[in-house]
Amino acid sequence: MNDETSTERALTELFQRLPLEPTPLGFRDAVMARLRRERSWRWEWITAAIIALPNLLFLFWEFADDGDEFANAFGSVAGALLGIETWDAGASVYVDGFVVVAVALVGLAALLVTHALLAEESARSRTLAA
Repeated sequence: MNDETSTERALTELFQRLPLEPTPLGFRDAVMARLRRERSWRWEWITAAIIALPNLLFLFWEFADDGDEFANAFGSVAGALLGIETWDAGASVYVDGFVVVAVALVGLAALLVTHALLAEESARSRTLAA
Protein backbone atom coordinates (compact mmCIF):
# COMPACT_ATOMS: atom_id res chain seq x y z
CA MET A 1 0.00 0.00 0.00
CA ASN A 2 1.50 3.33 -1.04
CA ASP A 3 0.69 6.27 1.27
CA GLU A 4 2.50 8.77 -0.93
CA THR A 5 0.39 11.79 -1.95
CA SER A 6 0.53 13.30 -5.43
CA THR A 7 2.66 16.21 -4.17
CA GLU A 8 5.15 13.86 -2.56
CA ARG A 9 5.23 11.75 -5.70
CA ALA A 10 5.90 14.84 -7.86
CA LEU A 11 8.74 15.95 -5.58
CA THR A 12 10.25 12.47 -5.58
CA GLU A 13 10.19 12.37 -9.39
CA LEU A 14 11.70 15.86 -9.54
CA PHE A 15 14.59 14.91 -7.26
CA GLN A 16 15.19 11.69 -9.16
CA ARG A 17 15.58 13.65 -12.43
CA LEU A 18 18.21 16.00 -10.97
CA PRO A 19 21.75 15.21 -12.11
CA LEU A 20 24.11 13.90 -9.48
CA GLU A 21 27.10 16.17 -9.07
CA PRO A 22 29.79 15.74 -6.46
CA THR A 23 30.48 18.67 -4.17
CA PRO A 24 33.68 20.63 -4.80
CA LEU A 25 36.87 19.49 -3.10
CA GLY A 26 37.13 20.84 0.45
CA PHE A 27 33.44 21.76 0.66
CA ARG A 28 32.72 19.52 3.63
CA ASP A 29 35.83 20.66 5.48
CA ALA A 30 34.94 24.32 4.91
CA VAL A 31 31.40 23.82 6.21
CA MET A 32 32.59 21.91 9.27
CA ALA A 33 35.24 24.56 10.04
CA ARG A 34 32.60 27.28 9.81
CA LEU A 35 30.29 25.35 12.14
CA ARG A 36 33.14 24.85 14.60
CA ARG A 37 33.91 28.57 14.62
CA GLU A 38 30.29 29.62 15.03
CA ARG A 39 29.48 27.01 17.65
CA SER A 40 29.24 28.64 21.05
CA TRP A 41 28.79 26.80 24.31
CA ARG A 42 27.87 29.93 26.25
CA TRP A 43 24.21 28.96 26.23
CA GLU A 44 25.08 25.74 28.08
CA TRP A 45 26.95 27.67 30.76
CA ILE A 46 24.10 30.18 31.12
CA THR A 47 21.46 27.44 31.25
CA ALA A 48 23.48 25.48 33.81
CA ALA A 49 23.81 28.58 35.98
CA ILE A 50 20.09 29.33 35.72
CA ILE A 51 19.27 25.77 36.75
CA ALA A 52 21.94 25.24 39.39
CA LEU A 53 22.12 28.50 41.35
CA PRO A 54 18.55 28.60 42.72
CA ASN A 55 18.65 24.90 43.49
CA LEU A 56 22.01 25.14 45.26
CA LEU A 57 20.73 28.07 47.29
CA PHE A 58 17.66 26.03 48.22
CA LEU A 59 19.80 23.05 49.23
CA PHE A 60 22.12 25.23 51.36
CA TRP A 61 19.10 26.85 52.98
CA GLU A 62 17.54 23.47 53.72
CA PHE A 63 20.82 22.16 55.09
CA ALA A 64 21.19 25.22 57.33
CA ASP A 65 17.61 24.81 58.53
CA ASP A 66 17.52 20.99 58.93
CA GLY A 67 21.20 20.01 58.97
CA ASP A 68 20.82 17.44 61.76
CA GLU A 69 17.97 15.67 59.98
CA PHE A 70 20.00 15.60 56.75
CA ALA A 71 22.97 14.08 58.56
CA ASN A 72 20.77 11.43 60.19
CA ALA A 73 19.03 10.64 56.90
CA PHE A 74 22.33 10.40 55.04
CA GLY A 75 23.73 8.11 57.73
CA SER A 76 20.64 5.91 57.63
CA VAL A 77 20.67 5.64 53.84
CA ALA A 78 24.42 4.97 53.76
CA GLY A 79 24.01 2.31 56.43
CA ALA A 80 21.22 0.64 54.48
CA LEU A 81 23.19 0.73 51.22
CA LEU A 82 26.38 -0.58 52.79
CA GLY A 83 24.56 -3.29 54.69
CA ILE A 84 25.95 -2.31 58.06
CA GLU A 85 24.68 -4.70 60.71
CA THR A 86 24.00 -1.99 63.24
CA TRP A 87 21.44 -0.32 61.04
CA ASP A 88 17.97 -0.45 62.56
CA ALA A 89 15.18 -1.40 60.19
CA GLY A 90 12.84 0.89 62.10
CA ALA A 91 14.99 3.97 61.45
CA SER A 92 13.20 6.76 59.68
CA VAL A 93 14.70 8.50 56.71
CA TYR A 94 13.87 12.13 55.99
CA VAL A 95 13.41 12.62 52.26
CA ASP A 96 11.81 15.81 51.04
CA GLY A 97 10.50 15.79 47.48
CA PHE A 98 11.79 19.29 46.81
CA VAL A 99 15.26 18.24 47.95
CA VAL A 100 15.22 15.30 45.55
CA VAL A 101 14.13 17.54 42.66
CA ALA A 102 16.77 20.16 43.57
CA VAL A 103 19.53 17.51 43.62
CA ALA A 104 18.33 16.15 40.27
CA LEU A 105 18.36 19.63 38.71
CA VAL A 106 21.85 20.33 40.05
CA GLY A 107 22.89 17.03 38.43
CA LEU A 108 21.36 18.17 35.15
CA ALA A 109 23.28 21.44 35.37
CA ALA A 110 26.45 19.46 36.03
CA LEU A 111 25.80 17.42 32.87
CA LEU A 112 25.44 20.62 30.83
CA VAL A 113 28.70 22.00 32.22
CA THR A 114 30.47 18.72 31.53
CA HIS A 115 29.22 18.74 27.93
CA ALA A 116 30.36 22.34 27.47
CA LEU A 117 33.81 21.56 28.89
CA LEU A 118 34.23 18.47 26.71
CA ALA A 119 33.08 20.32 23.58
CA GLU A 120 35.44 23.24 24.27
CA GLU A 121 38.33 20.85 24.87
CA SER A 122 37.69 18.93 21.65
CA ALA A 123 37.44 22.22 19.73
CA ARG A 124 40.76 23.37 21.25
CA SER A 125 42.46 20.09 20.38
CA ARG A 126 41.20 20.32 16.79
CA THR A 127 42.53 23.86 16.37
CA LEU A 128 45.89 22.90 17.86
CA ALA A 129 46.14 19.92 15.50
CA ALA A 130 45.32 22.07 12.46
